Amino acid sequence: DAKWALNEVNALYTLGIVSGDADGLFEPHRDITRGEAAKFVTKIAKLDLSSAELPFSDVSKTAWYYPYVSAVYNAGVFKGRSREFSVFPTQQQEKNLLLLFTDYSSLAI
Repeated sequence: DAKWALNEVNALYTLGIVSGDADGLFEPHRDITRGEAAKFVTKIAKLDLSSAELPFSDVSKTAWYYPYVSAVYNAGVFKGRSREFSVFPTQQQEKNLLLLFTDYSSLAI
């Protein structure tokens, strides 16, 4: 049961920070991916979306998260792992970074 997160999720949705998955589900108990974290940080920090070339072999230009990964990479917020961004595993660092960005940008949720 995810009712504990309902108000916060609705606030983030209203701000355009979260939008759910392709089926319109939010799934608050599921770990987020680095691609999703890149979107959250881009939105919270109000980074400019980017289509600049990325050096990562695992981020397709047609992926929904490409402009967000490009934005956080070019802003120096996220790094890759050699030739890969490793978009799917989520690291504790990204989770902590989301909390810092949320606090820094004074989102009252």
